[in-house]
Amino acid sequence: MRYSRIMVTFLTLALLFFFPLSLAAKTSLGAPAPFGFSENDDGKIDPQKIIEGLWRKVAEEPYNYENYGRLAFVYDRLGDNENLLEASKSEVAYLPEDAEEKDVYYGNLARAYMLNDQWEQGKEWLDKADAINFKNFFNRWNSFNYFFLFKKDYHAAVLELKRLDKFPGKDRDVYYDAYSRALGNNVDAQESVALFKEAARIQPHSYKAHRMLGTAIRNSSGKDYEANVLPAMRELKIAFKLNPKYLPT
Repeated sequence: MRYSRIMVTFLTLALLFFFPLSLAAKTSLGAPAPFGFSENDDGKIDPQKIIEGLWRKVAEEPYNYENYGRLAFVYDRLGDNENLLEASKSEVAYLPEDAEEKDVYYGNLARAYMLNDQWEQGKEWLDKADAINFKNFFNRWNSFNYFFLFKKDYHAAVLELKRLDKFPGKDRDVYYDAYSRALGNNVDAQESVALFKEAARIQPHSYKAHRMLGTAIRNSSGKDYEANVLPAMRELKIAFKLNPKYLPT
């Protein structure tokens, strides 16, 4: 997901992807669709029309980085990673020298590279973002993805999880989030086990790490759940002993 202050006001446009224009009219006093886009026969706005309209804005203001940011936002929502990358490149290329939150824009570009399997280029921009602000939550996730999904460097990936775990938000479980990301990216089950083994080794007193290691071991046996019951239960018991009040365990 892209994160920038200019995107906040742009969320209304994104919502129009999914709701009929008639519904939007009820809340906007009958205002026309943004940039004069026409609706389809089903009463919904055609994303392609939005893209065409934004490119018209680019033609009018070719040096306005915000137009490229809006294009990147739309391409991101559509899952068009190739055009997302190109739009993100232009957004950063025309970014003013005195622009605020450059770590956000650089992080967005890094993520776009990574989504196109250009991991090393993405890491270069992520390093530039980190040089500005190392405590960017979303960039820390990008770094985790780089080390876990691409480099298979479990130690470095766990260090990113440790940093993420220190961000405010007592209800967040970044270890569970990491496991969910692994599942979403079809990561081999044994790689997830290796990740959380390293997490439990580095953080032997982390109930979250032991809980996810137990879960990863349990789920790594495919249909033969009994194969790993004992080692899984051993890790879950450690997690329970460390924090009996942790409901997931």
